[in-house]
Amino acid sequence: MSKKTLKQGQSFLDKVTQLSGSIENALKESIANGVGITDEIPIGVNVEITEVTNKRVAAFFNQFNEPATAISTEQLNEIENIGIGTMIIEDTFIVA
Repeated sequence: MSKKTLKQGQSFLDKVTQLSGSIENALKESIANGVGITDEIPIGVNVEITEVTNKRVAAFFNQFNEPATAISTEQLNEIENIGIGTMIIEDTFIVA
């Protein structure tokens, strides 16, 4: 059984992958920790993992190499809508 603290930029799924070696354990570990898989968990919360299923992947991650892919709702709202669906010909979409 492994217990680690969630750091800035980490999601629950990041921590599960880091400690157990597989994202497939996410549902079981979310039930064990009493959190939802997609919940925004505050920094400093301890996540407890019951088993390591892929030791090779778990060994890859250490204190200097930790996954951090979380994005908050605020950060998501700040992302500018860009792309072909929002472009206006000869205004934001320049045809040369």
